[in-house]
Amino acid sequence: MVEGLPLLRADNTSGFLGVRYKPLERQPYKAYHRDNDGRYVHLGYHATAEEAAKAVARKRAEEHGGAEAHEV
Repeated sequence: MVEGLPLLRADNTSGFLGVRYKPLERQPYKAYHRDNDGRYVHLGYHATAEEAAKAVARKRAEEHGGAEAHEV
């Protein structure tokens, strides 16, 4: 948990939900979030998986009203 927000783990190459690893990029971790309309929102490229996961956690909190809505 960072900034009071949980970083959701996943069984993928980055280890986090909403983060893709793209090894040929200068900043290889792409953060994305699926909005309430079902569309994917790009949240930027990041140097580390943790930074990308933080961006996803912030967006989820923004849309759903805080950390308590995301605890698993």
